[in-house]
Amino acid sequence: MLDAARTDRCDGVQTASSAHGCAAIKRWHVVRRDERAIPVWDQDQQLLVFGDVRLYNRPELAIALDLDLDAGPAISDLEVAFHAYRAWGRQAPKHLVGDFAFMVWDEKARELFAARDQTGVRPMHYMATTDGLVIASRVISLLPFLDRPYERVNPASISSFFFPWARRPGEVYFRDVRLLPAGHTLLATERGCREDRYWVPPLAATPARSYEENCAELLALFRRAVRDRLESDVPIIAHSSGGFDSSTILMAAEEAYREPGRRPPLIMASGLTIGFPCDDSRYMEAVARRVPFEWVTWNVVNSVAEAEAPATTLAEPGLRRGLGGGRKRDLEIAKERWAGVLLEGIGGDELLYADGVFMDMFRAGRWSEILSETQALVKPLARALKIVGEIALGALPPATAFSLKHQVLRRHRKSPMWLGSVLEEHYSASIPRVEHGAASWPSHTMLSLWSRLNGPNVTWVLNKAIAYGSEEGIEVRTPYADVRLIEHILSIPWDQRVPRGHLRRTGRDALGPLLPPAFHDRVDQMSFSQIWAINDQRQEAFIRKMIQTGPWLSAPYVRRNEARIILNKAASFSSDGPWTLLLKFACLESWLRGLSCYNPCREVATCQRD
Repeated sequence: MLDAARTDRCDGVQTASSAHGCAAIKRWHVVRRDERAIPVWDQDQQLLVFGDVRLYNRPELAIALDLDLDAGPAISDLEVAFHAYRAWGRQAPKHLVGDFAFMVWDEKARELFAARDQTGVRPMHYMATTDGLVIASRVISLLPFLDRPYERVNPASISSFFFPWARRPGEVYFRDVRLLPAGHTLLATERGCREDRYWVPPLAATPARSYEENCAELLALFRRAVRDRLESDVPIIAHSSGGFDSSTILMAAEEAYREPGRRPPLIMASGLTIGFPCDDSRYMEAVARRVPFEWVTWNVVNSVAEAEAPATTLAEPGLRRGLGGGRKRDLEIAKERWAGVLLEGIGGDELLYADGVFMDMFRAGRWSEILSETQALVKPLARALKIVGEIALGALPPATAFSLKHQVLRRHRKSPMWLGSVLEEHYSASIPRVEHGAASWPSHTMLSLWSRLNGPNVTWVLNKAIAYGSEEGIEVRTPYADVRLIEHILSIPWDQRVPRGHLRRTGRDALGPLLPPAFHDRVDQMSFSQIWAINDQRQEAFIRKMIQTGPWLSAPYVRRNEARIILNKAASFSSDGPWTLLLKFACLESWLRGLSCYNPCREVATCQRD
């Protein structure tokens, strides 16, 4: 398993074992206490503990657990999580704030308990075998246990590869492997495995606060979320797209760097798209003028050479595009600066957007406000029709409206001609329901926010970033995924989220003061889809090779004749043609061909030689 999980950086491997369990951690040090992040075998209590843990409430836990964190060698975050488990048992995850996936094997009871952080920043995959259970941070570590992995491909995940709305929590690209969903625990015994949700949104009423007080609290929590994630003994890369999320992180980091104390070098990294509608360089420059950090830029449009062989992985189809949207340059910068941490703005859009608020306004009979708000917000006709359609559902209870909305969406989706027979069966599959407390949601706004944060898409993006980072020895940190921040946003009443001209008004009011004046009149951020299409077209040689020549293992999922027709027509298109879809066809076929000849012994031997 360790050899299968390749990484360009490793500060050692530590193992521990009991009579019926063994654990190993391949480590790299970001802070000094990581040196003690090793599997622990507690002989007295017969407990084997291991995992990947980064905690941001260590001071509070030290008080609650009566720990002296400053005495002697620094106690690792994994050890603190173990102390929490010994104190609170299976309730321990509720007390932890951070990014974690940890496991406790009870040798006496012959059962395993595992937990994943509330927002799913740290992944945990598991798989039952004929004589036990195997667990790993990355899917690639479990491939040696799959008998003919090519035959164990999960069609539902192939569907989600092409259609993001079809993603389901916990599913990966192999039928026998499961990803523990965010905010869940796992209990595994000889009778089987059971997943349980331990983190739920704060549905109960909170003490009344004014809008101004809620904004002040949001700002304070965000500042702490960023400050907590700046702890490092190695340089930090902060990706700057020029958008609201990454820019607020950088400006909050600048405040923290003004405080007394030693801080590691922080490098602001930006992929530029000069000359395109999505060019946000003026906003990046506005941030760069206000912060003392080194600023490194590169041209995203030219980041992929035409002859470059695409970087793929056996864990899933698709290309290794880079951490911050910049293909490979962000990783090169990290290596050049010996960086070990990447700050990302993942989750900010989902957290701050007041989707569903018009339905609450309709339910409350605030007709005139709806009219004035839609006139202020809506310019494209398509967006106007979408809002009108959503408003019409506002009279229904939130859970009922949510379910009906997605049923209507499914009914109106027409399947593409290129779908293979197996993929056709999964195309119209139902979208997952919100898991917890559906009958008691107090507002459409809260339910919509929860469905986005709790849905598989955010977790999928996080998993991609974390897996890619771990291959390079980079710890990805996401301030907007801080559970304290999320719980506060969820607790703000819907009538305080009324847009007043902008659906992200609460975020702008609370965090906007951090930003330079250039952001004050900004409304939208343009899509990068045109940029990706241009770079995807540069993989035309790879695309043609996969679609036109060799076997077609993708037949259950993609009709080859239809793929060839799309490819032939693509030549007549400019950069906005179907190149992204064609590249997905090619990546799927390349992945399946790699799996069809997968030999775990050969793969491990290659890793060991490297």
